[in-house]
Amino acid sequence: MTLAVLGVASGPLMAADRPEDFPTLTALEQKQRELQPIIRRDLQQSPSAAQSIDEAYLRTAFPKIEISPAISDTQHAGIDIDRWVDTFENADAVRVRNEAVVLLFVSASIPEKTLTNLLEQARDRNIKVVFRGVTGDNPLSFSHFRRFLTGLGLNRYPEIDINPVAFERFQVREVPALIVSLPSEGAEDSGCQVVGRSAIVYGDVPVQFSLERIVSEGEPELAAVAKGYLIKGSQP
Repeated sequence: MTLAVLGVASGPLMAADRPEDFPTLTALEQKQRELQPIIRRDLQQSPSAAQSIDEAYLRTAFPKIEISPAISDTQHAGIDIDRWVDTFENADAVRVRNEAVVLLFVSASIPEKTLTNLLEQARDRNIKVVFRGVTGDNPLSFSHFRRFLTGLGLNRYPEIDINPVAFERFQVREVPALIVSLPSEGAEDSGCQVVGRSAIVYGDVPVQFSLERIVSEGEPELAAVAKGYLIKGSQP
């Protein structure tokens, strides 16, 4: 188990890296095909050996990406997996949302019991869960992924996104990983955008632990966002 809390600001993005409407389904298909060897490798790998809980790293963080709007309190009862899959399959594009966000990065390679617990914890705190890609050989076939999700047997599910671009932008190197990201502060006149600061906690630990770690060790603004999700989860 490896844990790391990160938070740092970086310089402006080049014009080619500015967030726009992306990725289209065509771009997702290409990215998914490129990632198939990685996804198959992840599914075959065992969890990494345990490491010190105090191990920490500092790196540049990238702006956060969301595929669909943040879940509202009225949606807290859970999502309809079938409707979610249908909506995602028919989506034309995704957008960057310029707001603070908490994301939980996972994959199908995580042991089922651990993954189920993490999904339940994310659901209870309105935290979006991000997968790198679908399972199965066809990168745009959601039927296998639908069966995988429903097979976990949750009564209610968190909001779920499939977003390989987010894995790259945040440089997520292992899962599970919980990220708190501040909104980017754009320099509108120059057409550039300053990369938002982020904090990340790696490790097979409860979502509450990861949030508490960022509250205690993260920058004040990041800690405030994490604390808000701790409070949200404590409400009935």
